[in-house]
Amino acid sequence: MYVIADTVGGIAATPVGSGLGSTTVSGNIHYFRAFTELEKLYVNATVTKSGKRLIFVDTMILSEDGTVYAKADFIYAKLALPDNVKKL
Repeated sequence: MYVIADTVGGIAATPVGSGLGSTTVSGNIHYFRAFTELEKLYVNATVTKSGKRLIFVDTMILSEDGTVYAKADFIYAKLALPDNVKKL
């Protein structure tokens, strides 16, 4: 579940990143329920702060009825193209 939360968080962080996007610096996940009998999972990621170099994202993993199964927080570093490379 960590990988799913990190992936969705990284997608949420990409629009506010520069150039190439972002990369994970750190992440923490807190599990509240077992993922034993779920057919569908929903993942919601929200950018809570976008600084000069870092992006902070909160992510929730939910069931179809809105029950929270896990919460995670991630920090991503903004990636940028070097000055001598042209953007397409």
